[in-house]
Amino acid sequence: MRLSSFCSQLILLMLSIHASTQAQIRVPTQDHVRAAFRTEEARIMYDRAAMAPGAEPQDFGTPLPVTYDRDSLLQQLASGQPTELLATAGVLRWSQRPDMYLAMVCLAPRAETAERYRMFVMHGCDADSQEVQDKMSLWLGVFSKRPGASPVLVARSHEAVSVPVSWANSNIPQPRALDRSAAHKPVLRWPDSWRRFDLQPYLLRPGDTEQGWAVAVRASWDEEYKGGGANFEMLYLFMMDGARLRPVFARPMAFIKTESVGAGSERAVSETVNMLTVLPEMRDGYADIELRERNGTWKRVFKWSSVTGMYE
Repeated sequence: MRLSSFCSQLILLMLSIHASTQAQIRVPTQDHVRAAFRTEEARIMYDRAAMAPGAEPQDFGTPLPVTYDRDSLLQQLASGQPTELLATAGVLRWSQRPDMYLAMVCLAPRAETAERYRMFVMHGCDADSQEVQDKMSLWLGVFSKRPGASPVLVARSHEAVSVPVSWANSNIPQPRALDRSAAHKPVLRWPDSWRRFDLQPYLLRPGDTEQGWAVAVRASWDEEYKGGGANFEMLYLFMMDGARLRPVFARPMAFIKTESVGAGSERAVSETVNMLTVLPEMRDGYADIELRERNGTWKRVFKWSSVTGMYE
């Protein structure tokens, strides 16, 4: 067998093995779609994509604790930004640091968008469209709150979150909107929805219980097409570096897709869901992290890069 023929067959075999983890499941009608997803993460994504975000505590823009107000959050997290652009604000107790709170403000690109958002949406941070002129701006912060005292801002992002999500070497199918201008590094420049805080414990600097925990944020991107649609979920991790929150990781985490098949009401359902695990191995004081496909064989380890200040 020629080497080129052998390589071609090997590639086809590898693709078929990976494709099995994304195999479509067919159901008779749309009403059967949700039950066809194999993972709870995919079912939650489907619920969020099918309707406005619910009022779960970790969702952006849920009612503020009594010691916080929208205008104060805007002034502290996004100083100098116009008040009329503020769409939503949120504060959530940080489960890894009971004396601290995670905070966010979401700014619209236009005053009329922010006003409409405040009147009708109430929570979430969703853009009117996927065009750059409609994207929403997310600003993050961490507050310390002692009993009987006022909240104190400990760290903030200092600018709207703008780190692109890299799809390089990912097992998650690629959305059409990827920017492929960077050689071998397809990226999604911005999400169309900033969703929620991820409250899983990610201790990236073991031994540093003050600033070693990552602040985790979930965002999503939707794609619609004739007869179906897809939803992609991304994970952003931020670390406290003194008074600054800086991004250290931004990767796709999950994908769901539904589409019509045939001439009737039959639907095809597919999903890919990853898990993130903090590993005991370390580099330059930062723990390695692993993405692993749930119910699959794909995995990838990311290590800290002191050159880029990101996990690579």
